[in-house]
Amino acid sequence: MLTSCLRAFLVSASLLGGIASAQTVVFNDTFGAGSTINSNPTNPAAPLIDRTAYQQVTAKTFNPNPPTLAAGHLRYGIVSTSSGFSSIEALFTQYPVTLSNVGEYIELTVVFTNQAGILTANANGTLMCALHDGSQSQPVAGGLNATSDTYATGGNAANWAGYISRILYTGGNHQICSRAAQGAVARCQDVLYNFNNPSASTIGSLTVSSLGALSVGQQYTLVFRVTKTAASAVTIASALYQGADTNGTQVFTQSVVSSSIPVSTFDALAIGYRETGSVASTMDVNSIKVVTTASTTVVPVISTQPTSQTVTVGDPVSFSVLADGGGAALSYQWKKDGNDISGATAASYSIASAAAGDAASYTVVVTDAAGSTTSNAAVLTVSTGAVAPVITAQPTAQTALVGDSATFTASFSGTAPNAAQWQKSTNGGTTYSDISGATGTTSPTSYTIPSAALSDAALYRVVVTNSVGSATSDGAALTVNEMPAITAQPVGSTITPGSSHTLSITATGSPTPTYQWKLNGVNISGATSSSYTIPNASGANAGFYTCTASNVVGSVTSSSAYVGVLSALTVSTLTPAPAGTGLNRDVLLKITFSGNVTAGSTGRIRIYDQSAPATPVETLDMSTAVPITQFSVPYRYMLKTISGQAFAYQPILINGNTATICPRSSTVLAYNKTYYVTIEPGAILDSTGATWGGISDPSAWTFTTKAAGPAAGATTLNVAADGTGDFDTVQGAVDFIPYSPANTIPRSITIQDGTYTEIVRLRSGQNLVTMQGQSRAGTTIQYLTNNNTAGQLSALGASFSSVGQRSVFGSEPNDFTLQNLTLRNSTPYTGPQAECFWGGNNAQRMTVNEVNILSYQDTIMTNGGV
Repeated sequence: MLTSCLRAFLVSASLLGGIASAQTVVFNDTFGAGSTINSNPTNPAAPLIDRTAYQQVTAKTFNPNPPTLAAGHLRYGIVSTSSGFSSIEALFTQYPVTLSNVGEYIELTVVFTNQAGILTANANGTLMCALHDGSQSQPVAGGLNATSDTYATGGNAANWAGYISRILYTGGNHQICSRAAQGAVARCQDVLYNFNNPSASTIGSLTVSSLGALSVGQQYTLVFRVTKTAASAVTIASALYQGADTNGTQVFTQSVVSSSIPVSTFDALAIGYRETGSVASTMDVNSIKVVTTASTTVVPVISTQPTSQTVTVGDPVSFSVLADGGGAALSYQWKKDGNDISGATAASYSIASAAAGDAASYTVVVTDAAGSTTSNAAVLTVSTGAVAPVITAQPTAQTALVGDSATFTASFSGTAPNAAQWQKSTNGGTTYSDISGATGTTSPTSYTIPSAALSDAALYRVVVTNSVGSATSDGAALTVNEMPAITAQPVGSTITPGSSHTLSITATGSPTPTYQWKLNGVNISGATSSSYTIPNASGANAGFYTCTASNVVGSVTSSSAYVGVLSALTVSTLTPAPAGTGLNRDVLLKITFSGNVTAGSTGRIRIYDQSAPATPVETLDMSTAVPITQFSVPYRYMLKTISGQAFAYQPILINGNTATICPRSSTVLAYNKTYYVTIEPGAILDSTGATWGGISDPSAWTFTTKAAGPAAGATTLNVAADGTGDFDTVQGAVDFIPYSPANTIPRSITIQDGTYTEIVRLRSGQNLVTMQGQSRAGTTIQYLTNNNTAGQLSALGASFSSVGQRSVFGSEPNDFTLQNLTLRNSTPYTGPQAECFWGGNNAQRMTVNEVNILSYQDTIMTNGGV
């Protein structure tokens, strides 16, 4: 079973924000070391750690033609007549990486400079990358250049199999897929996009809004990681960052889990794009890197070299080396003046008692299956008399987080007894002072700071003294870093058009944080200080402001501060009218304005019982509403329980210049009560985004409900949107009918002509109900509800457990009759799954007569035996 995991996965060491397992660099190409593209296609060179033979795949004309390689730039692209695809494919190692153990991963990082015609508005492209098991088979020979050779069978890329990330510039269905080895023709040399024998198997997709404008000339970093997360599962993640590394702003992230592992061995990569405009396009790749935490084989890399020493005759001597071959088995051979030392085949070589004849130059050759590396030469000097101290290994600079430990270590030689004293400089090395207790007598000598503080940042060195002289090491810097922390949050405000407002934060951290202000989650260009001033405010400046403080340790984002810009909107009509009386308890609150409006993203709408105003009887907090953009129109949905079932509903319905406020239940208000309404700025906006100032005066909008509703045993109920019936809403009448115990008397609900924008649901037990409209064409119940809205129930704190939760009208009782009206799901033709009428859970004896039921997908849905 394949499942999608939509939480952000740990994609790189910097993205992790924690400590990753030790990585081995398998491949790191900045294109200055000898890589080729479309060169010697019949016998491409085998990959090395810093170079490989790339091949371009496309059925379009190359642009440039031929593709080019230069230090820091691999440029390839196409001239497209409608839409086109191009990729580069290569082996990145001669020694495939296998993810054998849980937690091991392989990660591809690509840095590129975005160019015109690729991920820009005129191209609407798709960015793709992949890791494959190429079985050491080189890709298609020589490049294609305006041929149909992507269908060819002659190349070896047909047998590649692996995982692919596809990121859509315009948003929508971003995909992570798997690719199986291809049969026969079917574009089998294209390992990213066009292959279809078999076609890609989607492991997970993610629907998000547009990535926004990816700037031409801006560098971006694409990261793609495959991690073995269980014996039979891998997690595949991709992320895109602004800038030349993963410290920049994250533009996109996706992660999915596959509970099967069709591929766990990798030796090949591919990078490509698709553009949909008739444009010439060139992709400029700046570097390609592959790392892994799995055991693999690379040419040994020596991280610690053997060091030269001066000793006295009879002193012990030891040389050592530290090397890594990516987890592969290493062998060693020490040499003296270039000649093998018999039996010296370990990572260290020791002389128990130095003699004059041991003075020489010593090296070690470290070998694995990928090749050999020879160390630097270490010179051994043997003296017949006392020898002054010599620093043989300098202390190295350290970086620590506040509270972490830091250790400096140095090695020395010299005739014993020796005395080592560690020192600290706080003035850049001009002067040093002894550190109390930081002493030693043997080599190596160390000094540890158990819990680093910012005041420990300094230079550290050791002075070694004996009877002959002394030696002083180089100064090694300790850098103490601290995660940014925000100590003062930004404060929002509601301001008048043309005025200014300054937002500021106070943040600590080392190194000093950098800042980036955002409006509604989007970076504000140039807003990179600890404060940001909104000048000459207009509706476009209204919204939620945050500031992210970042340094090398990490980043922290402030709380949101809402800044509203007051609109010139005026209220034309309040319904019910101020001081109105005789209202039904399910009355909807309508405000008609002087101009068109939209629902806002902050501010509370509150209804108070005038006789007990301490706590509002209803609060609609628009900051908790989930934004859902449907068909290019922004909507805001909240959670509402209707007949015991959770639904996503709009607390504010917008129709041009009228906002209708819908309480969460038809029973929020009581009969024979006087209520007043307050509305905060930000809840309702004008068409520019500026906020209506709201209502703060408790006496401005009051109304009184009628003395009593229908009698409990009433069998005839009347619904009228204009307030002349027993109820204003259809659900108000439904909620009047008992269900536990079940209703046992026939009841009739008559709905007067009008448009009722609401979700209606009758629950099990509300039996023996007949519901009819005044006229089939004139009585309409409608709502915009569909898979998009129901899919947000989890974000609203509920679960999406029934298709009935995306229907306009639902019925579960027995002996229900519906007649002479229209039901409409307002979801348009191009929208998602959107039922109109739902009947479920074994409802019996349901009659639907003379009813228009309108929708575009599964218009009528039944469950059970209805």
